[in-house]
Amino acid sequence: MEFHKRSFIFIVSVTLLLSSLNFLPTSPYLIAETDRLVLLAFRENINDPSGALSSWNESSHCSNWTGIICGRRHPTRVVGLDLLSMSLEGSISPHIGNLSFLKHFVLYDNHFTGGIPEEISHLSRLLQANNSLTVKIPRNLSSCKSLTDLVLTRNDLVGGIHVELGSLSMLQLLQLGGELLRRNHPNFTFKPFVSHSNSSRIQQFTSITANNFSGTIPPQLFNISSITIFYVTSNKLHGSIPPYIGTTFPRLEQFGIGGNRFSGVLPCTISNLSKLSDLDVVDNQFTGPVPKLGTLHGLITTNFERNYFGEVFSVTLNNLTGQLPASIANLSTKLTQLYMGGNNIFGEIPPAIENLVSLNGLGIEDNQLTGSIPVSIGKLPKLISLTIWGNQFSGKIPSNICNSSQLEQIVLSGNRLQGGVPSNFGNCLKLRYLDLSQNQLTGTIPKQLIGLSSLSNLLNLSWNHLTGDLPSGIGNLVKIVNLDLSNNKISGNIPSSLKNCFGLRYLSLDGNSFEGAIPPSLKSLMGIEYLGLSGNNLSGQIPEYFQSLVSLVYLDLSSNDLEGEVPKLGVFKNISAFSVDGNDKLCGGIPILRLPSCPRPGSKKQSKQFQLNRLILIIFGVRSSAPSNM
Repeated sequence: MEFHKRSFIFIVSVTLLLSSLNFLPTSPYLIAETDRLVLLAFRENINDPSGALSSWNESSHCSNWTGIICGRRHPTRVVGLDLLSMSLEGSISPHIGNLSFLKHFVLYDNHFTGGIPEEISHLSRLLQANNSLTVKIPRNLSSCKSLTDLVLTRNDLVGGIHVELGSLSMLQLLQLGGELLRRNHPNFTFKPFVSHSNSSRIQQFTSITANNFSGTIPPQLFNISSITIFYVTSNKLHGSIPPYIGTTFPRLEQFGIGGNRFSGVLPCTISNLSKLSDLDVVDNQFTGPVPKLGTLHGLITTNFERNYFGEVFSVTLNNLTGQLPASIANLSTKLTQLYMGGNNIFGEIPPAIENLVSLNGLGIEDNQLTGSIPVSIGKLPKLISLTIWGNQFSGKIPSNICNSSQLEQIVLSGNRLQGGVPSNFGNCLKLRYLDLSQNQLTGTIPKQLIGLSSLSNLLNLSWNHLTGDLPSGIGNLVKIVNLDLSNNKISGNIPSSLKNCFGLRYLSLDGNSFEGAIPPSLKSLMGIEYLGLSGNNLSGQIPEYFQSLVSLVYLDLSSNDLEGEVPKLGVFKNISAFSVDGNDKLCGGIPILRLPSCPRPGSKKQSKQFQLNRLILIIFGVRSSAPSNM
């Protein structure tokens, strides 16, 4: 009891002294002594179990005390109070408001309780974090006209956000929840926020942090054009985000509203925030489409998880950079379409992707993803479209990839996939479009695949290392429009069964080892527009029926062993519509080809008869001129 009495007398004495300062002549010593007495009064409210503030005593100048920073221009005045991580307990003394030069007030990682004193409004910058405060935001914070950074996070602040805060015209940073972001992100991440212990902003503002705010955000706050950082994460705020946010926040760099109850549609004007680097809207109730972010070239961190963005989540062509997190598999189980193509995302597809049981469209093409294609993709029962081309996937194509009987489109091109083409593709009874080109696949073409009559749009196996003959079952692809088997090592004869592929418009067998004559059955392909047979070992003559294929736009027969006359009609009338280069035994054709003339029909037979007749005449002539022995 005696201790509390002495403490009360001391605080009253300091208060009387401070209240009388207006009537005393000012001197540097007196002002310095004033700040020292204020700090001692502040110390009286603190329990210091670790002795971190043992240097705070009456025998030394406060500039030598732990956590005290004096000014450069005003070396006798306290400008900084940094009590970071000192295990302090107690309450915040109202006398703190009398440190009139105080700009930096750091109480992060301590155990303060109680309220925020009204006198705090005298401070121009405020940083207080990781405490146990259970109070409302003081309304008179609006009196801090010089306040540039207001951070109230990781506390138990309750109540609403006051309209008066909208009058803080100098405010640049508003954080009412969550963790501070590092200013320099080495990598993109979908994770909400990272620790702020290395933040370069730590010397410029402080935080009061993880609260219990409720209600809506006053619209006045969205009109403070000077704001660069806006965080209200991990609260109970609700309402919608105004559509004009992209206009009123021209300097906004970081925007975090995750962990609340916001609803409605995310404004499309977010795409106008050209300086935005960090965007977090995780754990809300937003609906509708995700705004187009492709123009935000500085965007580093995004988090859209656990919302209700309809059944489609698309951030395609949004310039996102960084690692694909495993948490992507935690999106809503009602999600039907997930598109993230055309970014710079790296990492691996998490095996837990199978959790997205409603997914019918998965597109993460044109990124920098690595690793193998997880077998769990084969466990997505409703998957219709899988497009993961243009990455760096390696390993084998999962043998269960067609366990989803709904698959209609598979695009795995432009990766580093190895092994054979799975025969399991024969189970994709609805497959219309299959592109496995530009990989390192080996082995033969499975009969189960080319027996898949549903293939109609495309079968592309080009630029691999496939070998063996082209099975005659290729004729089962009666609906196929585009067939590309070029640049492999396929050998044998071109199967005549191709005549059954009536729908073909594009057929490329270039760059293989086909041999023998061009089959006459190809004349049935009346709708063919491109026919590529170059770079093989084909022999014999050029079929004349090519002249009758009226839809044929380009014919490539170059680099073979063809012979005989080049036709002159149909596609052969225009030099830009065909190529026969690299066939040394050809003749004739249109003049621009400059090939040797072909022998006239029957000219060889007539020449032989002429020589025979001449020989007979010579023989008879010799006999008639010989002398008679009669």
